[in-house]
This record gives sequence, C-alpha cells and structure tokens, in this order.
Amino acid sequence: MIRINLLPQTARRRRRPRAGRELPVLALVLVSIALITAGALWSAATEAESDELRQQTASLKEETRAVRDSFDPGALVPRERALQAERAAQDQLKVGRRTPTALLVVLAEVVAAGDPAALPGESPFAGRARKGPLWLSELRELDARQWSLTASAADLPTLTGLLRRLRSSEHFAAVAPAEYVREDDRLTLRVTLSVR
Repeated sequence: MIRINLLPQTARRRRRPRAGRELPVLALVLVSIALITAGALWSAATEAESDELRQQTASLKEETRAVRDSFDPGALVPRERALQAERAAQDQLKVGRRTPTALLVVLAEVVAAGDPAALPGESPFAGRARKGPLWLSELRELDARQWSLTASAADLPTLTGLLRRLRSSEHFAAVAPAEYVREDDRLTLRVTLSVR
C-alpha cells in the first residue's frame, strides 16, 4: 500500500511533532529551579550562621567589658614583681649550670683559708648560712674564661686576705682591681677573674 499525503507542506510539519524537542527545555527549567532552590537554602544557612556569629561577638564584647571593669592595676604590680624575681632566679640558675666544678673547688679552698670554721670541701657559698667571716655571694660567667665574683667579708683584713689568695693562686691568670662597698656591717667585694 502506498501512502499519499495530500496536505500542504505547513500542515505536514504541524502534524508531525518532533520527539525530544521539549526535553532540553524541561531539563533547563529543572536545572534553573534546582539552582534557585540551592541558592535560597545557602543564603538562609549563611544568614543563620551570621546571626549566630553576631550573638557570639556580642557575648564576647560583654565578657571583655566585664573583665575590664573588674581589672585592678594595683593587683598586677605584686604579680609582676614576683614574675621578675622568678626570671632573675632562672637566669641565675642558668649561669650556675655553666659554672665549672674545678673553679668552684679552687674557690672553696681560697675561701676556706680565710674562714677557720669552714669544713673541708664545703661550698664557698655556705658561709652565709652560718654567718661566717667570708663567703661568696655570686659567681657569674662574663666570657669564656672570665668570671665576675661577688663576696662578703666581715672586715677589711679578711677581704684583703681573699684578694691576696686569689692573686697568688696558680688557677687565675689575672684578678682585676676590686671594688668594695660597706653594706650591713659587712664589706661586699666585686672582682673580675680570668681563669687559666
């Protein structure tokens, strides 16, 4: 059988709908709706997060204001002094760690010669506890072979005897001129030693 279409050309086109022509339009509409919905949801979530952050900022500002109102600068001064004292003690301990044992042994002998109550092998710093006539207050490293020595003596002959023994010791290359000050009925000596 032969089919003959007697309709004009325009009618023939209307009569044959093309399949798949609506599908891209439908897909475009669905993607547009999905994008608009996603954007609206993201905007709502961002707004909720922004509100939460604003509330946190406000509460932190209020806490900061309360802390500033309760701050007492007068209470800070003793804590600051205690912190400075702690740091000074730590610095002194760091220097003490580097003090060579041989130098302390030599200084113990030199100090013990001027303190008849000193025990053999006793620390040169121990005289302070028993209020002896001579003790060392501080030993600090200046350079690799130079040390600053601070000592306390009961009287001038004890002080000069210490200096004489330091200068005559074979362990010290040089003993710088000493400075001394009278403090609390005692003489405080400061001298720089060069170790061999």
